[in-house]
Amino acid sequence: MGNRSSNNSNQKIGSEAKCPNCDRKFGPSTTYNSLNTHIDLCLQNQLQINNVGFQMPQPQVQLGDNYIWVKQNNQWKRIQSQVNGGQIQNLSVQDIKNRSFPEKQMWFNLQLEKFRIPWQLGSDKLNVNYNDLLQSSLTSARNVNVYKEVKVVFQNDKVQDAGGLLREWLTLIFKEMCKDIFTLTETNDVTYKIAKQSQYFDLVGLAIAKALFERMTICVEFDRPLVKKLLGQEN
Repeated sequence: MGNRSSNNSNQKIGSEAKCPNCDRKFGPSTTYNSLNTHIDLCLQNQLQINNVGFQMPQPQVQLGDNYIWVKQNNQWKRIQSQVNGGQIQNLSVQDIKNRSFPEKQMWFNLQLEKFRIPWQLGSDKLNVNYNDLLQSSLTSARNVNVYKEVKVVFQNDKVQDAGGLLREWLTLIFKEMCKDIFTLTETNDVTYKIAKQSQYFDLVGLAIAKALFERMTICVEFDRPLVKKLLGQEN
């Protein structure tokens, strides 16, 4: 899984730590080699499990040596870093701006995890009608907490949500967003204007937020002004 110096491998971690994947605890006398070996095997075993349902993703923090684990295209990759994973989550917004994209990705996901409500505390249901997707979603979404597990229920559909229905709902919402919310102007210019259905923008915002929170890829591309708005950039 990569080269490590013998000095770092035999060095003791010096304080209590736990595996970010299975929460197994390790005492201060544990060496970095033992801890990292366990984390390597733990993550490899996790890759063999089908990623179904709403298994709450835990912050994947690699301790000890200066590399981090990030998930790219549903696969875990170990990336070299100037700081270890435990230090990344404590960086300020200004500090993380100068880091690599994998480090920014890990930092962002760790910040989101601070807001997650464990599935043990219950879930919210999103009741949706295929024939009236936007309006039914808008009505039901008002009672949904995006920080909780969200189970999508399509009316007259016997399929139980195991994560796949949320992905399907997001895909349908974004397709409807592109079709109905943005329309061509009546001028000769090839320009766009925002349609009058402003009530649906709260729904679109919730869908974007949930996709980011659950690290799900969406089927649309954002234009530059919207990306800057999401990033909090003025210019």
